[in-house]
Amino acid sequence: MMEQPYSFSLITEPWIQVTDDKEKIHLASLRNIFDGTMRIRCISGDNSLQDYAIFRLLLVIFWCAHRQNPDLLKLGDSEEWWEDQWEKIKGERKDEIVLNYLEQWADRFDLFHPLTPFMQVANLATTKKDHKEIKELVPEYVGKQFALRQGVALEALTPAEAARWLICAQSYDPSGIKSGAVGDPRVKGGKGYPIGQGWTGLTGGILIHGENMNESLLLNTVPGIIFDDEDLPVWERTPDTEKERAVSIPKGPCDLLTWQARRIRLFTDEGGKEVTGVLLCNGDRIPESGANTFHDPMTPYRYSANKSTATQEVFYPRPHDEDLTLWRSLDPLLIREGKDIGIETAQSYGKKKGKPPRAAKTMAALADKQKRGGVLSGKSIDIQLISAIYGTQAASLANIVDLRLSFPVDAFAEEEPRLLRAIVRAAYLTRTTSVYLGQYAGQLIQAAGGEYAYQNNVAAAFLDSMTPPFMDWMRNLTEGYESVNKWSQNLENEVLIRSAELIRQSGTRALIGRDINENEGKTRFISAGSAQSTLKNRLRKLLPHHDNTQEETHGN
Repeated sequence: MMEQPYSFSLITEPWIQVTDDKEKIHLASLRNIFDGTMRIRCISGDNSLQDYAIFRLLLVIFWCAHRQNPDLLKLGDSEEWWEDQWEKIKGERKDEIVLNYLEQWADRFDLFHPLTPFMQVANLATTKKDHKEIKELVPEYVGKQFALRQGVALEALTPAEAARWLICAQSYDPSGIKSGAVGDPRVKGGKGYPIGQGWTGLTGGILIHGENMNESLLLNTVPGIIFDDEDLPVWERTPDTEKERAVSIPKGPCDLLTWQARRIRLFTDEGGKEVTGVLLCNGDRIPESGANTFHDPMTPYRYSANKSTATQEVFYPRPHDEDLTLWRSLDPLLIREGKDIGIETAQSYGKKKGKPPRAAKTMAALADKQKRGGVLSGKSIDIQLISAIYGTQAASLANIVDLRLSFPVDAFAEEEPRLLRAIVRAAYLTRTTSVYLGQYAGQLIQAAGGEYAYQNNVAAAFLDSMTPPFMDWMRNLTEGYESVNKWSQNLENEVLIRSAELIRQSGTRALIGRDINENEGKTRFISAGSAQSTLKNRLRKLLPHHDNTQEETHGN
């Protein structure tokens, strides 16, 4: 750090980029978030990973402040607490409890404090007393976008920008070789060898959005969440040193959501007005890649058949899939403990080899919240799926998954999850139909004289085109079986339109057709007409609106 008495308080200085209820972007301080002076709708910073990391910081602040209430053994344990909070934010956005808490820990929220800089180590150094350019703090994938946006090389950050990227780095920094900190016994030859990415980078983030920031914080607070006395966020515990903490596992949600995967030190210019460099070293390793680390309420968990034994089941946090995000993410998003929401869930995750994923606790809690006061009854809720996609050996950030969906809240409150089954069933039908279409396109190529090859681009384009109407269908979902039938009819209509377009593109040779040599000297005739007939037959067998004898439980 520079020796000058420069400070940047995250409590009073504006640094969080937010969007207000009029869709205007502002910078807000932590105090602004909780004092009601700004009508904040959501965080809207440099990218969705950064926004999610900062939201989780706000969430931990909210939890830590309210858990000091002596009447609460568990945060949100009583119906009265949650209902009171919901009514309070409808009338007054100011949260005195959080504001008082921030004042209590004000020294620990100074970005440039000489002894305890926020999420940093004050005296962090290498043997060469060197550090890297500030772009080291910004992930490569995002850094390219940042440089293009600025039109210049990334040489310096404002303190506000540096604070945002610092929090993002502690959550998502890729694995790989880091600078070796003096005093860290793990350092070899001046290098810190890979310990894995930050905790949040291992997860499939699920963020429930309310109409404003106050609602969002409350909706992502799981009723009955238990805080151990040792479960402390980074600012409440003894400041980190260059060494790894002597902890075997995270102590709870506050510890885990502010997990310091890196030891970081920011360097400023002489005036202390710009951050020009950074030293980024290894911090605390996530034990066993997060195996059975269930303290994070905002991610689903996948079952590991390879790691599980006869005496212990092993689950890992489950990131969202990069490909076909909407269609591949629905099952773990919607699954409910002890409830069968459809055979497609079991098929997707290999029930014969193991167990279905565990739902994020926030999603499971939606049902409880709806039942408590009925305040969400009849509403649709916006849910954002966020994941980091890493490159080889997780040494770089390759892409970002970011998708927003809307669901009827009543679907999560049903004793028999009729609407959830409908969503899972409709998604399965859509995925399967896209496969049929990709196979059909390959058959047209074969009919025209080429070799058969499954046309993934055709299937993917179909799924992309069906995403907006599927979201509208979910948002307005009120029936189970009948709604699936309506979606099924829509699917068939769209596939037949696509199939006709593909025939027109395939040319005269595909219309004429040809004989295909098969095993044992047999031949089979294929043409555009026969391929389309096969497609229609498969759709009739798959899509439920063709079967008038089905009951609502059919296919579950």
